[in-house]
Amino acid sequence: MLLHATAICYVLERFTSFPESVKRTLQGVFTFCILHPSQYDNLTWAFQISFILAFTIATLAILAAIYLPILRPRWLVAIWISASPLLAAFNLSGGLLVGIILLCIVFAYHLPERLTALISLAFLLSSGLYLWRLHLSDPAHPLSAALRDPKGILVYILTYFGASWTRILPHKERPIALLSLLYLAFILIGALRRSHKLSSFEWFCVSECGFLILVALATALGRLHFGVGQAFASRYQTPAMLYWASLGALALIAAWRRWPARFPSIQTATILLMLLSVYTFPKIWQASISWQDPLKRACVAVMQGTYNQQTAKTLYANINGMEPGATFLRHIWEDRRTNGK
Repeated sequence: MLLHATAICYVLERFTSFPESVKRTLQGVFTFCILHPSQYDNLTWAFQISFILAFTIATLAILAAIYLPILRPRWLVAIWISASPLLAAFNLSGGLLVGIILLCIVFAYHLPERLTALISLAFLLSSGLYLWRLHLSDPAHPLSAALRDPKGILVYILTYFGASWTRILPHKERPIALLSLLYLAFILIGALRRSHKLSSFEWFCVSECGFLILVALATALGRLHFGVGQAFASRYQTPAMLYWASLGALALIAAWRRWPARFPSIQTATILLMLLSVYTFPKIWQASISWQDPLKRACVAVMQGTYNQQTAKTLYANINGMEPGATFLRHIWEDRRTNGK
């Protein structure tokens, strides 16, 4: 997490021409969001480090692609960009989607043909390697079933990002997330129409948001049958807070350009919002502590086949669709015990 925040802060310091006040504000926003305790599942469960690593790798790859023309040695940076989708996917399946964003950056920036060909080929090969002989963990709920519910997918994505605001503005999560997506679309359309030019760092923020939306979409396709409420899980706050940091950076830069004289007031409002979030930290910690025991009991019940409706509610799951996944987990667990792993 520190590497994640440090990389973004370094790029802001070294490769941007924003005034010092803007740089410090953006650095503060990214650091605050990346280290936010709302992602407590990923901070307290050792195996959840994969959620953090996947997005750190993806961010470093996007930064490398955006700033490739000025980074050295270029061949080493190109190798990192080429390998990053597969490295991210080893931690989280959605990490593979960063390859789509990297290809968009490569073609948009008109990078040398050899580099473009190398990165494109590496992404195709890594995608094929990852997807080869892929077995869905729950064959009872194929992706086609989720695709037949576009409204459910949209609500899931809005919940995925909106959950960051639950403790500050309860019951307003989804409208806030919807407004954020509309704002992002407004920025992107304006940039594509060249009505306003974006800096390289702003393109990084747009790319980051695009990647995180793709991850949220992939998560919705795979998890929608567990219910929309499952999108409130704290492990999803790692990408969600990164999304809000990137979008907030875009909004702050736009505000500085339009009202430079009023930027100190905007900084004050940003700090007040962050302090309001800090006020919720004790509640987040209490929620984390109180969540551990019922979660452990629910997991044991699933593995033993003694789960009930309360177990399903604890796991944000639909009890009618739990058995295929539970059987899959028991099979993996038994294999590991048998093989002594």
